[in-house]
Amino acid sequence: MESRSFAIATGLFVLALGGCLAVAFWWLSADHTVKKPYVVVSKGSVTGLAPYSTVDFRGLAVGSVQAIRFSKRNSAEIEIDVALNEGVPVTKGTYATLRIQGVTGTSQLQLQDDGQDQAALTTSPEHPARIPMRPSMLDELQDKGEHILHNAEIISDRLAALFDAEHQERLSRIMGNVEATSRRIESLSKQLDQGVKGMPQLSKELQDLLKNGNRFLTALTDQRAQAEGTLADFRALGRSGREVTQRLAWETLPQLEEGLAQLTEAMRQLKALSQDLRHNPRQLLTGSKAPDYDQSHQEPAQ
Repeated sequence: MESRSFAIATGLFVLALGGCLAVAFWWLSADHTVKKPYVVVSKGSVTGLAPYSTVDFRGLAVGSVQAIRFSKRNSAEIEIDVALNEGVPVTKGTYATLRIQGVTGTSQLQLQDDGQDQAALTTSPEHPARIPMRPSMLDELQDKGEHILHNAEIISDRLAALFDAEHQERLSRIMGNVEATSRRIESLSKQLDQGVKGMPQLSKELQDLLKNGNRFLTALTDQRAQAEGTLADFRALGRSGREVTQRLAWETLPQLEEGLAQLTEAMRQLKALSQDLRHNPRQLLTGSKAPDYDQSHQEPAQ
């Protein structure tokens, strides 16, 4: 009888001890931090996200995912219930993104704040605040993947067309022209080097040329002074010439005209004398005689 009572007591003690250990384990493992409920709304895929997934805010673990479901308001949206620690600065500018963790394929929510609206986002268990989810880099790559592949296909086709036989021949000609241009540039560089080496001699020649130019300018200045003096002499000579011309016009020319008239008359008389001597040479001996007049032309005596 005593052994039976001892066994029952031992069993009750073991059960009580197991219950105490279970309660202690639950108490120690449970999170007693005060949580605030929020709802993250996503219009895209939430691959890899599961209940109890970690929620980070600027790199710090601030909560966990509680549940994932389709929205009753809009079937195209997915609602994610999250519980965040009290004191997390959630504002109206806060948004969520989905980040895949390593090679495990699991995902976690990451909260960010764009800083556009710093007003606190009020929430309550009855009306939890809604936080929008923005596409992650992977989502943007997936959305643009088709466009990227299309562009890659176009680029591939253009590259194939670029490296066909005709274009290869053209590229060969271009490379030949580039090589010829390179040789010309090299030759020009050598000529420039030679020109640079000859710069000191050229500089000396330029200095000599400048000195000669200065001497030439000085000589020109002297010649200009002499030319101005000569010009003044010519102007004085011109004034004297005008005075001589006026004197010739008013005094000498009339006398010259009169002398020419007398010379003309003498020449006429000499010509008449020459004609008379040619017709009657005896005049040199007998002299000239008065001309005979016809009696009929004589006037009657008075």
